[in-house]
Amino acid sequence: SYSENRLVAIYWVSFMVISFFYIMNLILAVCTQQYDKSINCRKVSREKLAKKLLSDAFTLLDQKDQGHVSRESIMNVMAILNQDMPEIKTMSSEEKSIIYALLDKNGSDSICLDEFLDWSLVMLLNLSKESDYATWVETKLPYVYQSQWYTRLSEAVKSNRFDTAIDVILVLNAMTILMQDYSMLVGQNTGDPENDETLDTKWETLETLFTALYVLEVMLKVTINGWKRYKESARNLFDFFVTGMTILASFYVYCECGVLQ
Repeated sequence: SYSENRLVAIYWVSFMVISFFYIMNLILAVCTQQYDKSINCRKVSREKLAKKLLSDAFTLLDQKDQGHVSRESIMNVMAILNQDMPEIKTMSSEEKSIIYALLDKNGSDSICLDEFLDWSLVMLLNLSKESDYATWVETKLPYVYQSQWYTRLSEAVKSNRFDTAIDVILVLNAMTILMQDYSMLVGQNTGDPENDETLDTKWETLETLFTALYVLEVMLKVTINGWKRYKESARNLFDFFVTGMTILASFYVYCECGVLQ
């Protein structure tokens, strides 16, 4: 058909463009819009249900119809939640006081209906003590923690420039690996196969240097941020895993080549 009439190509190209780009995007847009509407409707219905249930609970607690609930009643509710609701995190007396303080916005030492409706939001908060995030240096070496050089070091490690520098090191490491294995990747003869187990001192020195820099990065971040804050970042956990695997790989290579024997 194309040989007989070149206009056939224009027809098929136009058909493909309209079918696969325009119509498919139109269908996808309609499906996405309907899905978003469904999610919003479900969200609104859940909010209405939560508001109704909390209003009913407030009415049960406010038996004298005073328009507010006492601190004692709220504390009793929290105690019951600790006993009968295992899916809710057990709250200490200090955490109960903090939750009550968050609910009691006007400081009247009683909870009105509007404040009680925020109960579900407050219960979702993950409370933690500031002392739980104290680093080893902060607790064991306070004089070092308060020194100027340590403060400057902390600011440098927590800055975006530090992460950018690590990213640059990663790129340099990738370039080094590419240069080291370039001849093998392009299929060139790499030499005597019997000598494959020998170390290339120049490249292995660079690899060891990069590994040392990664270990230094992990040590600095754990020291400055503390282990608990450090492990809360997915990137930090990934870096920790990769660094550990790199150390094991380097150790294996040096053992196989007899360097550590």
